[in-house]
Amino acid sequence: HIDSPRMDLKQDPLYEDTDFAMLDTHYYGEVSTSCNLDKCVAKVKEMIDAVVEKFGKLDILVNNAGISHSAYSINEKKEDWNKVFSVNLTAQFFISQLIANDFMIPAKKGKIVNMCSLGGIMGIPGAAAYSASKGALLQMTKSLAVEYWKDGIYINCVSPGYMRTELCETMNPVWQ
Repeated sequence: HIDSPRMDLKQDPLYEDTDFAMLDTHYYGEVSTSCNLDKCVAKVKEMIDAVVEKFGKLDILVNNAGISHSAYSINEKKEDWNKVFSVNLTAQFFISQLIANDFMIPAKKGKIVNMCSLGGIMGIPGAAAYSASKGALLQMTKSLAVEYWKDGIYINCVSPGYMRTELCETMNPVWQ
């Protein structure tokens, strides 16, 4: 059993950086890590190597990252907007690309599941960056699905509605 404890993201010094990503895998155990993607690429690759060493392959990826903040568009700051897109879209794209290219295409099979959101389908007051990033993730999922199907890689998304999580507690109460 390979295990590294999950961190309280508010206590993680890397949480303040822009390219936060969490990569999880569940299969008779758990391997998880959290890091700034730009600063911790080696750590992410090391974690992937640990998964492959333990299980002999990596054939399923669940991109389950998401952050938000409450800000009506009139008050949105560029750095907050970029941080939300970095986590909710950019990191998920590059992790998917890495795993598809290094593991799934050579194996001619694999599955990627992106956690989108109902917020990506309909707007959420006070959460334009979140809604836009999850909507973009939904469209990215569709694009990757038609690109990678010929390689035996199936890509889908799940778009849950509101769930009582720490993330939702920080969001605007208008849509709670």
